[in-house]
Amino acid sequence: MAKEKIAVITGSSGGIGLATVKLFLKNGIKVYGLDINHTNLKNKKFKFIQCDVSQKKCLENIEIQENIDIIVNTAGVLYYDYQKRFEDMMQVNFYGTVNTIERFIDHMKKNGGKIVNVASTGPLFSSTENITDYSITKSMIITYTRRLAYELGKYGINVNAVAPGFIETGMTKNRMDEISWKNKKDEISKKTVLNRIGYPEDVAGVILFLSSSYSDYITGQIIVVDGGRMDYFTHSL
Repeated sequence: MAKEKIAVITGSSGGIGLATVKLFLKNGIKVYGLDINHTNLKNKKFKFIQCDVSQKKCLENIEIQENIDIIVNTAGVLYYDYQKRFEDMMQVNFYGTVNTIERFIDHMKKNGGKIVNVASTGPLFSSTENITDYSITKSMIITYTRRLAYELGKYGINVNAVAPGFIETGMTKNRMDEISWKNKKDEISKKTVLNRIGYPEDVAGVILFLSSSYSDYITGQIIVVDGGRMDYFTHSL
């Protein structure tokens, strides 16, 4: 009988994180969900742990007796008043990812496993305005992912990241009124090959793949999940 897989997923209360939790549970993976906000989900294979991953002490106080097979870092914030909130984005987006991996990596070094981080198309080629500082935090995740893949390969650990494009989450939607949101969806859809925006489930499916045995020979990769955007910077810019 195959061993039950056990995952730690940060940012489990909403957006990409919650969609990933639900998909993992559907596929028989036991999940420990970490978030500041409560994850309202009832499932015998799910345990919620309230934790601010930007704070090392919070993670150090977590007690999980089982070996962790999968770490998924989806916790993130985006502030458009970036000059005042850049440090907050760094703490959650980058250090939250680093802190979580450092907390659970010893579990994984014993038996191998999968790490999936959530980056963004922002630092790669996005032409979206007012996300420069956010993109810096995500570019650090891209570099961190690639370096970790190199350093952890000898332990049988695959490290990859997804880079979502425009995804409908609370982080993108809640700052707009209904009319503005509709206009934004129409605008992005026209710039996308698949003629629609993305949804958390689109990203969760790729995360599940990168967490499964089907991706055993993939590491150090940044997988773009953007529906085929056509308005990115060119290589000459």
